[in-house]
Amino acid sequence: MQLRNYILTITLILIVKISLGQCGTIVNNIPGAMVVNPGQTVCVAAGNYSGNITVQPGGTLRICGSVTLAGTWTMMGTLIRPASTTISGAVNFTPGTVIVDNNACGPSCSAPNTGSIGNPQTICEGGNPSTLTNGGTGGASTYKWEWSPNGSNSWTTIGGATSSTYNPPAGLTVDRWYRRKGGDCSPTQWSLSWTNTVKVTVIATPSAGTIGNPHTI
Repeated sequence: MQLRNYILTITLILIVKISLGQCGTIVNNIPGAMVVNPGQTVCVAAGNYSGNITVQPGGTLRICGSVTLAGTWTMMGTLIRPASTTISGAVNFTPGTVIVDNNACGPSCSAPNTGSIGNPQTICEGGNPSTLTNGGTGGASTYKWEWSPNGSNSWTTIGGATSSTYNPPAGLTVDRWYRRKGGDCSPTQWSLSWTNTVKVTVIATPSAGTIGNPHTI
C-alpha cells in the first residue's frame, strides 16, 4: 500500500464556530494517539498538535481551522476541511478521501440577518420612554442591546435585555441612542452587524430664571 506525504499551504482563515450536530467529538489537544473509528466523526479545532491520529475506513475527520502537526496523521477514511486552511506537517493518505467544504465544522444553521428597530422619541427630562419596537427580527431567536451617549461610540451592553423589544429606563436626563443585535443557533451565531440606531431625545427642564427692575410708582 503506497503512502503519500502531503503538505498544504493555503491562506489562513479560521472557522471558529463549531456545531455539535456535525461533530461527535471536538478535539483541542492530542497528547498521545487517537483513533477515529468507522462511523465516528471527530472535529479538530485550529491549533498545534503533537500527537498521532489515525482515521479508519468509514471514519471522518473534520478540520475546523489551520493546524500545525508534530505527529503523524494517517488518513484511511474521509478528511473534510475548508478551502482556506493551512495543514503543516506530514499527513499520510493511504486511500483516504479529501472533501473541501467551507462549512466543514458547521454551523448547521446560519446567523440571522440584521433586522431593525423603531420608535425614536422625545421625552422631558426625567420622563419615562416608551418601548423601542421591533421592525424585523432577521430570523433571530435571542437578542442583545447596547446604549450610547452619542450614537457613534462608547457603546455599553444592557444587562438582561434579550428580547426583540426594549423599554428604556425612566428618569433619563440626557439623550441616549440604542441598537440591537440578533442571534440564533447553538452555539449562538450573531448577526454580522447591529441594527439601525434609535434615539431617545431628552428635553432639559428649563431653569426658573430671574426677573428684575423692582420700582415704585
